[in-house]
Amino acid sequence: MFIGKEARAWISSAARLGHVSTGAVYLVVGIVALSAAIDAHVRVTGAQGALHRLLDHPLGVVAVIGIAVGLIADACWQMIRAATDADRAGTGPRGWAERAGWFVSGVVHFGLAMAAVKLVIGIPQATSEAQAKGWVALLLFIGPWAVGAIALVVVGVAVFLLYRAWVVDIDKWLDLRQMTRGNRLAVLGLGAIGLVARAVMYGVIAWFLMLSAVTANSLHARGLEGAFRAIGHGRYGPPLLAAIGLGFIANGIVEFLRARYRQIRVG
Repeated sequence: MFIGKEARAWISSAARLGHVSTGAVYLVVGIVALSAAIDAHVRVTGAQGALHRLLDHPLGVVAVIGIAVGLIADACWQMIRAATDADRAGTGPRGWAERAGWFVSGVVHFGLAMAAVKLVIGIPQATSEAQAKGWVALLLFIGPWAVGAIALVVVGVAVFLLYRAWVVDIDKWLDLRQMTRGNRLAVLGLGAIGLVARAVMYGVIAWFLMLSAVTANSLHARGLEGAFRAIGHGRYGPPLLAAIGLGFIANGIVEFLRARYRQIRVG
């Protein structure tokens, strides 16, 4: 697919803006989770809730609008990335799975951007937890097996993220040659920690999806916020919540570094 030089420049800028916005969301979610681990009065939140909290701060509206624009840009980039196989995932099973993941990521980020716009305008909307339960309820009309299948896919994603953390497969297009060896090792460490934190959250979400499938009850389903709460209420809640919060902060830092150092390939 031929893409002109000017279009490539726009796509590259959109991709980098998307990394900044994604990193900001990770950062806020992680900071809130870490705060909740320290102070029981702080309520953990997911991505949508993180944006809502930003609105309560000075220049919060400007920040949320900026993040929304960046997430829309990232959604466009993810679609282009999936369509053109910009990152050379290949045409094998893993390649197609990665491209499908990029597409899903784009859809999710676009949905989050729309939620951010609604927050700024003041349009009432269901919480992310209510939305998760609603989607599971729709799948249960197809059959509990459909929810179970989704749960297995989510488990597969969690296992793949753990594998990537084990082999320190952070991002092959992240060019860190401008950094010192110590800084490169620090970035790789942050990336691995971030992957583990995301894997744990996917694992918890998959557990509740499987519980919904077994009981044929959508009320068991959890989104990111519900998964955080479940961890926080566990026996070792505060330290686990703090560790995952730090992992999400690490994800945010890595996304910021991607905005600066990642090679953006188009077509």
